[in-house]
Amino acid sequence: MRFVHVQFAVILCAVGAMAGQYLIFDQDITWNNNTGAAHTQFPSPLNWRDGTLYHRIEVKSKPSDRKVGIELCVWSGGETCSGCHPYFTEVGTYYKMDTAGVWWTLSGSPISGWDSHGNRAHILANEKCENWIATCGNPWCDGPGAAADLPVTVHITEYYVDPDEEFDCPDDWVDSELPGCPTTKADGGSRRPRSGEAGIRVESVSPHGLSLRLPGPGKVSFYSSNGVRLATAQAGSSGRVSVGELSIASGVLLVKTEGEHPASVKVFVP
Repeated sequence: MRFVHVQFAVILCAVGAMAGQYLIFDQDITWNNNTGAAHTQFPSPLNWRDGTLYHRIEVKSKPSDRKVGIELCVWSGGETCSGCHPYFTEVGTYYKMDTAGVWWTLSGSPISGWDSHGNRAHILANEKCENWIATCGNPWCDGPGAAADLPVTVHITEYYVDPDEEFDCPDDWVDSELPGCPTTKADGGSRRPRSGEAGIRVESVSPHGLSLRLPGPGKVSFYSSNGVRLATAQAGSSGRVSVGELSIASGVLLVKTEGEHPASVKVFVP
């Protein structure tokens, strides 16, 4: 995938008095062709590689029922891109969280310049997270047939949270199913969601890697659905562990932990 001209905007502000949490993007995007929205040079010393990104995607208009997703790409001495989940076919509100350190990277090499992140762009992509939904003649675009699927208009709100900090979820992110966010109860109230199975929390997942938060330190192994061990990693005292540069087939990935908190959990890979 290569970079095509995009419109630029910069938004950065602290969220209340919460240390380690920042609102970094909050605006409408309209894809008319191969243009999206990007902003440049995230200020240091924020830890963009290991911090967590929380996204709210409000799809306002969409002319077809084609299944698409939004990919976030960065160019800074290299190229790295997120997964495209959640995919959507219609208007509505969708949520995701991820960590850039486990994103796909061009030629498998991490980008340089994480302290000043370089150019970022939101790409409207197909359900395979490959081609852009665009009419341009470049090999990474769908071509003239994409005109039937455009324009698509969304409002994206994005927060950055430092490693080991908890997300202070906005009150209106009800039923986002993100850690720390409220969910609606039958009586009209709200409740906080429980941790995942055995306290394992999936923070991001894609065919190229995943990030987890465990109850404590220990060794973690990752297995394919047919029992092949793909990788091992060590969670530190915070319980956080990330594994990247994998090639995971779509389906179920089994995660097993050792140490003080032995457990296993199945993770769906889109």
